Amino acid sequence: MKTIKQKFSHSKLAMLALLLSAIILLISGVFLSKKVSAEEATFSEDNFAMCNGAEVRTDGKDGIRFVASLGKALPSETTYENLTYNVMIVPKAYITKYSITDDYYTALQSALQADESVTNKTIVTMQAKPFQDEQVEGDAEKYYIRGTLSNVKYDNINVEWFGMAYLTYTNAGETQYVYAKIPEAGANVRSLVYCASGYLNRYDYTEKPEEKEILMNFVAQGINKGTGVVDEVNKNDRTYLNGGIQAIQDSQSDQVDLLPAKTETWSTGVPNGVKLHVVYGAEENTYASINENGVITGVEGDGVKATTKNVTMKVLGETYIRPVHVYKVTAELPEKAELFSAELEVNNEKFENSATLSTAQVDGEDVADVDWSSTDATVATVSEGTVTAQKQEWFVEAKTTTVSYSFELAGETFTSNECIVQVSFPIAYQENPKAYGDLIQKVYSDDATSYTTPNEAINTEALGANFGTVTAFYSEDLSKNLLVEEEGAKKTNANMYGEKEAGEKSFIVVSENGYAYKVNATVVNYAIKNAAQLNKFFDSYSTDTATLEDVTAYASYGMNV
Repeated sequence: MKTIKQKFSHSKLAMLALLLSAIILLISGVFLSKKVSAEEATFSEDNFAMCNGAEVRTDGKDGIRFVASLGKALPSETTYENLTYNVMIVPKAYITKYSITDDYYTALQSALQADESVTNKTIVTMQAKPFQDEQVEGDAEKYYIRGTLSNVKYDNINVEWFGMAYLTYTNAGETQYVYAKIPEAGANVRSLVYCASGYLNRYDYTEKPEEKEILMNFVAQGINKGTGVVDEVNKNDRTYLNGGIQAIQDSQSDQVDLLPAKTETWSTGVPNGVKLHVVYGAEENTYASINENGVITGVEGDGVKATTKNVTMKVLGETYIRPVHVYKVTAELPEKAELFSAELEVNNEKFENSATLSTAQVDGEDVADVDWSSTDATVATVSEGTVTAQKQEWFVEAKTTTVSYSFELAGETFTSNECIVQVSFPIAYQENPKAYGDLIQKVYSDDATSYTTPNEAINTEALGANFGTVTAFYSEDLSKNLLVEEEGAKKTNANMYGEKEAGEKSFIVVSENGYAYKVNATVVNYAIKNAAQLNKFFDSYSTDTATLEDVTAYASYGMNV
């Protein structure tokens, strides 16, 4: 009695030929006698399941065998009248074509009967004999049933077969079906070539060269059939097989360079429609991974140009190693850069009009060919990582532009984040502000019936001979522009302040050369020379009549007393 040698994992399924007439189904067993089922333990349908994979038959009747587990107890004939054990093996294409997901035998039978394009509507199944396999570690107490598809023809060497075990019994005169559960999708779908290559990966055939030859012939046949060799005389020729093995050996020396999240496939090179059992592995999955289809994915590089981590491919009993390097790409700019429209140094305070931004790096080295851009070149330009503010006239609010860069690596375009470049007018404050003088908001006329609004000329002498021409005169918070131009001369206009905003103020006086000073001045609402003007002022300011005692109280309004 043959043992369960291997349980293989699920793999992608290929197209299948529907050539049942070329296949001989071997009945593995007959209905078990009543005495074998006389178990005290209770059988549970939940434990009835297909084993994960299939076996290869190498005893001269080349075939593939599917196995199902019954658990630790056999079904009772008392519960299951007229009990039979069965295994159905059909091309997976049948199941796929008719979208069958349960009631496998009856659903397929109904689908074939309804399909007028199918002439042979027979489904060949086999009865099976339960057995215990003492060579399966930990499963000595379990029962199994199996069915074998023998004498698989060369034309069907790559066909993927669907194996399903089921029980039948009679209930109220009708046949009932209990199907084995499938542990995972595709667990009961295999081709002879896939299983043969799986055996070569699983077992060491050093002391069994004859059996290894049989398995290698199965693999060679699958590759030849997939390549288009139709002559069965040459079906065991290993020209294509040896060429594929050589190609895999040669690929070991080819380093794979990947960007994070990018992929490259390490293939066995076999033709489409030929599925071999291949086991892939990665030295460090956090650096680079490889899936069951040989797709290598870069995860995250460590920034060291020389670093590689190996991935492995085990096929036909041999393990191959390939180095992978994953780039570490840094493409980040600061969120903001502050510059000035002119480059100055005043009282050891520097005002920079340019800055070098961080550029792209790959594995710790700067990228040479980077394309920089600025959304507003009138505010600032950028070239080779240096952003330079353009000279501006005086302005209160900072002007902005956005700079970024892009570059190419391994066929991909990388674009940095955007950096907002803020350009301000340089204001270099004098350490000890100089007194500027009084700014009179309004002056009463001599007849005390009206007032005028004077414009005081800016006293640049108080600012220093090197200050230059005044271009702006602002309140300290830059919210009030007090500079007016009158007949070509620039003067201040204190009337920008309201009547109740008199008092000590600070101002920013800006020169055309970029210098600016903070100076002090007093804003005086009214210039009043005598008591009569004061009374007139009070009359206009409130309904109360002023008295001489009020003169002292209102001295801050400019009257000399």
